[in-house]
Amino acid sequence: MSNRYFRSRIQESIENETLQTALDNNTERRLKGRELALESLPDWRERRQRAHRVRAQVIEGLDEYLAQFVAKNEENGVIVHRAQDAAEAIQIVLKIANELPKRNTKDSSAPLHGEKVLIAKSKSMVSEEIGLNHALERKDIQVIETDLGEYIIQLRHERPSHIITPAVHLRTKQIAQLFHEKFGIPYTEDVPTLIATARKILREVFLTADIGLSGVNFGVAETGAVCIITNEGNGRMVTTIPPVHIALMGMERLVPNLDDLALMLSLLPRSATGQKLTVYAQLLRKPLPSTALRADQTRHLIILDNGRTRLRNSPLKESLYCIRCGACLNACPVFRELSGHAYIGRDKSIAPYPGPIGSVVSPGLLGENFVQLAQASSLCGACKDICPVDIDLPKLLTRVRAGQSPQTQPLSPWKGGEGAGLSFSTKLSLQMYTRLAT
Repeated sequence: MSNRYFRSRIQESIENETLQTALDNNTERRLKGRELALESLPDWRERRQRAHRVRAQVIEGLDEYLAQFVAKNEENGVIVHRAQDAAEAIQIVLKIANELPKRNTKDSSAPLHGEKVLIAKSKSMVSEEIGLNHALERKDIQVIETDLGEYIIQLRHERPSHIITPAVHLRTKQIAQLFHEKFGIPYTEDVPTLIATARKILREVFLTADIGLSGVNFGVAETGAVCIITNEGNGRMVTTIPPVHIALMGMERLVPNLDDLALMLSLLPRSATGQKLTVYAQLLRKPLPSTALRADQTRHLIILDNGRTRLRNSPLKESLYCIRCGACLNACPVFRELSGHAYIGRDKSIAPYPGPIGSVVSPGLLGENFVQLAQASSLCGACKDICPVDIDLPKLLTRVRAGQSPQTQPLSPWKGGEGAGLSFSTKLSLQMYTRLAT
């Protein structure tokens, strides 16, 4: 597919007044919140450089850190799975679901046959990356998102439009109409009423779910702990109430030790939501003991590659330093006019990761279907300036434009592919720039 459809989606976003208002309100609030939060961290620039060094250290020594992390988890009684790609990760989750014991029993030898499995899911961008929800639903497994923003877009059958605030493209009146239609409540734009409605429904999901599935913000190599940060408390519910917990993480999301975790947590919430710290921060190690309602908890950890090894060995390696704060999306003048739904591949699918970092990571992990996203950048440098781990995103974007994505490197950028549509002189300039910037 040519870039024509991509450009038409961009035009649609720019002309959508409701979307423009929603984006303006969100980005201004996030950017102002970040500025205020950083005032309480006078050494944030020094912390930023330390964080960059920590992430570089982890990616350089990833094999050793992963081995340490896996060994510690196994010592802690966690069942560890390594998935090379999306299909393998999905099959692991399906196998766990198919071997579940019957509900409300401590007899783990009785499989749950003929009953629809319910998964309560906390926020996970990796699950979006691999299309987990749709794959499970095709196997008649019910998946309910429990992050409010994710739940809203699930009800609308949409993908997240931002990696932190998935419903950023919506205004209150649209959510009010959605709840009126889906739940039969009187139309109201009163936010506390809408939240109370969702809370009542989701609490029942927490209490009856067979599996809790979560993402992982950071894994601590030294202890094997996984760190999950949320603002709504759903992460704690998902990881403690169901008899089975599955944590799904990208293999790069490690820090060496707890001191490095503390450093990352001093930067991530400030950059993501303008908070000094999220409301909830969990460190999970061992499965939980039995309660009156269930047997001992079983905890699984799925560590996903899905192109990360290939990306690590490419000119786009620095993109793996990302801690998924979303700040570059908020700062980007292009994203602020488009939202994530305009970042589409040649097959018209929406990229799991939009914005500046997504325009590098999506083609880096998922192939040339998404290389055109790198054109949606002014290369102004706002993304680099705001990044809490100092990723040089403009440099990486020019590398994607010049044909240096790992899955497409063997292709000549002069013969279609990611260089299609660019003049010879532009391609030559990009090649020269990326070599000089290396």
